[in-house]
Amino acid sequence: MPETKEIPTKIYAVASVKSQGEQSLFEAPFPITSDNVENFYSDPDLIDSATNRLSTEGFEILHVSPIAITIAAPLELYEQVFKTKIIPVEKKLNE
Repeated sequence: MPETKEIPTKIYAVASVKSQGEQSLFEAPFPITSDNVENFYSDPDLIDSATNRLSTEGFEILHVSPIAITIAAPLELYEQVFKTKIIPVEKKLNE
């Protein structure tokens, strides 16, 4: 995949807290439907804890749900907090 040259000033992400059903929202081997979505809900205390930690670290909290936390921050903050290097990659989406 080709690397892009422009790095956004703010990066948006979705964080998924460990679900009560022990299955990652991002790795579900089956479609998520109204019949099984509650298996992906996280404990409210874990969501609150993760939200507070992300906020304390400097992330902007955009939305909190029983399934995920939507966050935004500069690239440098992601790299510092998660001790990683982010490499921007451009992907074409199916139309």
